[in-house]
Amino acid sequence: MADAVLEVDNLLDMDVREPLKRSAIEKLWEPILERVQGTVARVFETAAIAPADCCDLKVEIIGGSVRVPAVQERIKAAVGVTDLSRTLDGSTSIATGAAIYGNLLTTGCGALQAGASTY
Repeated sequence: MADAVLEVDNLLDMDVREPLKRSAIEKLWEPILERVQGTVARVFETAAIAPADCCDLKVEIIGGSVRVPAVQERIKAAVGVTDLSRTLDGSTSIATGAAIYGNLLTTGCGALQAGASTY
């Protein structure tokens, strides 16, 4: 039984419908999955901390590809958490991140004050 079906209408004047197994999809995604892990490792390296130093770490993920279970599993493994959060609005999260980074640059504190609005 297929985990997904690839459908392409009017490809060279024909419709294509091909069932795909999750294992086949993940094999196609492997180069991207490796890049995910490398990116997370570089984040920790740049911050000069280890994932184990962040025992209360909350990881927020946004974007279309983070809906892929294999991407979520790689992020969880690289960071060392059991759960990922998906509560941020993708439309405003970049602006929120820029505000936090601007605060870090101007005050030396990257965290928002408790109870502060992100808008």
